[in-house]
Amino acid sequence: MSNYDLHNNPQRIYNVDETGLQPEHRPPNVIAAKGSKPPAIKSPRSTTVTVTGCASASGHSIPPFYIFKGKRHNADLINGTAPGAKYIMSDSGWSNTDVFQQYIQEQCLPNVCGKPTSQQHIRLLLDGHTSHTSRSIIEWARSHHIILQVLPAHTSHVLQPPNLSVFVPLKAFYNKECAQYMKRNIGQTVDTYCMGRIASNASLKAMTLMNFISGFRKTGCYPLYSDVISRQKLFPCEAFRTAVQCRRSWP
Repeated sequence: MSNYDLHNNPQRIYNVDETGLQPEHRPPNVIAAKGSKPPAIKSPRSTTVTVTGCASASGHSIPPFYIFKGKRHNADLINGTAPGAKYIMSDSGWSNTDVFQQYIQEQCLPNVCGKPTSQQHIRLLLDGHTSHTSRSIIEWARSHHIILQVLPAHTSHVLQPPNLSVFVPLKAFYNKECAQYMKRNIGQTVDTYCMGRIASNASLKAMTLMNFISGFRKTGCYPLYSDVISRQKLFPCEAFRTAVQCRRSWP
C-alpha cells in the first residue's frame, strides 16, 4: 500500500470474484398452515451461469461478465443486460485460465478508473483459484502495471468484499426477479436465454456503490485495518484441528 501510494487512492484498488446462478431459483416465502406443504412453481435444473463482478474500493464497478456453458456464441444470451456487459462460452459454465485472461484483458482493464502506468499501479485482489494464477496471467499483469494480490487460502468468506456485501443480496434479488418473470410469463420457466436479463436486473439492485464500499470496509481491505476481522473467524474447524493433532501424535 505504501510502496505504490495506495493508502489514499481507493479508485486504484480492485477486487474480482465470481458467483454462480441457476435457473432453479428459490421461490418466495408464503404463509401456510403449520405442517402443510404448499406447492411451489420453479424452473427445472439446468446449467450454471457464472457472473464475474469487479469493483474498486471507491465503489466504481466494472460491467458484469457472464460465462455460459456451451461452445457456440449466441448474442441473444445477453439481450436486455446492462450496458457494457459481455459474455463468453466455456465447456463447464465456470471460469478457467483462458476465460479469466480474456476477462481481465477485454473487460476489466478497459473499464478501470484511469489506465495503469508505471507511476500509478492497479492493485487487484483475487482468490487463489488456479484459473487466476497462471504464468501467462501473472506476466501480462506485470507488464500492464497491475499488482495481483492473492488472498490466503480458505479466507474468501471473510476477505472477499463481494462475499460480505454483494453476492448475498444479489442472489436474493435474483430469486425475486425469477419469481416475477414467471408470474408475468405464465407457463414459461427461466432458461439461459433470459437469465442474463434477470441477473442484470438483480445486479443493478445489489452491485451498488455503497455495497461495494461497505464490503471493502468490512474486510479491512480499505481502509487497511487488520483488527476489523476477529481472529476466531480464521481458526480451522474443530474436526480439522483434531485430525491434525492426531497425525502429530502418531509415532
